[in-house]
Amino acid sequence: MANLLRRIWELPPRDAIRKALRRVRAKKGYDLDDLLRSSKHMNSQLFYNFLSRYESILHRSHGWDALVFEGQDVLEVGCGPVLGFGPLALFLGAASYTGVDPTFQPEWALHPRLRDKYYLGIYKDLSGIFGPRMTCERWLELLHTNARVFSATILDADLAGRSFGIMLSNSTIEHVEPLGPSVARLRELAAPGVRFIHLVDFGNHRATRSPFSGIYAVEPDAYRQKYGRGINLARPPDVLRIFDEAGFSAAMQPYYWFREFYDEPILPYWSNRYSDDDLFLKCAIVFSAGR
Repeated sequence: MANLLRRIWELPPRDAIRKALRRVRAKKGYDLDDLLRSSKHMNSQLFYNFLSRYESILHRSHGWDALVFEGQDVLEVGCGPVLGFGPLALFLGAASYTGVDPTFQPEWALHPRLRDKYYLGIYKDLSGIFGPRMTCERWLELLHTNARVFSATILDADLAGRSFGIMLSNSTIEHVEPLGPSVARLRELAAPGVRFIHLVDFGNHRATRSPFSGIYAVEPDAYRQKYGRGINLARPPDVLRIFDEAGFSAAMQPYYWFREFYDEPILPYWSNRYSDDDLFLKCAIVFSAGR
C-alpha cells in the first residue's frame, strides 16, 4: 500500500485522481474514459485477429471448417466491455448475439463516443476482409437490436428457452467458478450440432516472468489465500474432463507451452496429478470435435 501511495503521489494531479478512482472502481469495470484510453479495448482488429488465429490453428491441426455465422444464434461467455465477438458475428450474418459477463456495463458498450473511436474501425476492417455486406448504419442498428448482454454469470443469466448454435469465449474459462456447473449450463443451452471455440489461458494472469510463477510451489488453497480467486486453477485435463462430463463432444488443441523462466519447486500436489506438459501448457483451444 505504501508503494502504491508513493506512486500515486508522484503522478500529475489529474493522473493521480484517475488512477485512484480506477482502483476504487476495479470490481465494477471501466468507466467511459478508461475505455476510450484502452489500447486493448479500442483495438478494432482484436476479435477478428483472435478468431482467425484460433481457426488457423484448428484448420492446420484438425482440418477445422471455419465457423459459419449466417443465421446462427451466438453466445459468448466473458464478452468484455465492447460486445466481444458480437460485432463480427452480426456482420457475418448471425441472427442474434448474446453475451454473458458479470463486469459488463451496458451504459458504455454502445455509447456514441465509441462509434468513431471503435466501431467504425471494425466496420471498415471487416468490409475490407469480407466485402461490404451492409452499410455501417445498418450494422450499427443490428448491434442495438440483435445484440444483448447479461451483466451476470452464465449460471445467473436469464437464458431460459434459448439455444445457441455457436459458443465462444476468449481467456474466460479459467476465471469461471464453479466451472463444472457453468459448463453444464452451457450444454443445456447448446443447440443440436453446436460448434464452439474456447481459448483457455492457464497462466497466473500476473505480470511475472514465468506465467506459472507462484502456482506450483503451493497448493491451490494457499495460492488463493495469497492472490485471490481470480483464476480457478483448473489444469488442461480438468477442463477437458469437465466438458466431456457435461456432454459436449470436445477436444483440446494445445496452442503453446511456456516452460521458460520457471525456477520454483513443484509440489507433489501438482506433480502427482499432472504431467509436465499439462503443467506448462500456457494456452489451449477447447473446440467442438468432429467438424
